[in-house]
Amino acid sequence: MKQLGKITLSLLKAIGFFIWFLFSFIFMEAPTLAYIICDNETRNNVNIWHHVLVLIIGCLVGFVSVYPLYKKVNGTPIWSIKLSIKNLLISFGFAILSLSIQVLIGNIVNVGNTDDDLIRLLHTQLGAIVFFTLVISGPIFESLLFQGSLQGGIFKKLNPWLAVLLTSLLFAFAHGNMLSWATLQIFFTVLSYSLVYLITKDIKMAIFCHGLLNLIIWIFRFF
Repeated sequence: MKQLGKITLSLLKAIGFFIWFLFSFIFMEAPTLAYIICDNETRNNVNIWHHVLVLIIGCLVGFVSVYPLYKKVNGTPIWSIKLSIKNLLISFGFAILSLSIQVLIGNIVNVGNTDDDLIRLLHTQLGAIVFFTLVISGPIFESLLFQGSLQGGIFKKLNPWLAVLLTSLLFAFAHGNMLSWATLQIFFTVLSYSLVYLITKDIKMAIFCHGLLNLIIWIFRFF
């Protein structure tokens, strides 16, 4: 009876953390509100300070929603592992490998581009804000939530490779369109972040890999 009570308590605890994760995922997207054009604006005529203020508030909301969960279920201080050339090279290598797989899938099947609106926004006054969310705030919050809180927290008692697989699948389906080639591309993309975190044990490297890959992709699409 006591054993059953422990199992039930552990199950309820896991469910509670997963619900917390879902709410964190929703509020983590707050910075993206900064590049939504208001009704009285056009792409070439926006109140830039209004959008900057929304970005700042959105980042605060994102941090408050994600970091406490990371600290609770993972607990590893972000700066506990020193930066090393080896880990940076590992992150760089996986970013390039992930990009190569994306290009390969794109050449095999016509995935199409679902980010046309964001690409157009990069050429407007909101370009810097879009760039910031894609290369800096997005990678930080998503890595803390998925690699840090899921892979290294909620799933930490699972087999490490299973944790990598589950984290990558959840990320892919959360960002993709269910079963599609685009979702497969996203899966291989986040798989690289998860593998970097598995190998280096450093959440900073998952963030770096994520941000670097986004930077490379958007440089190609911008120019």
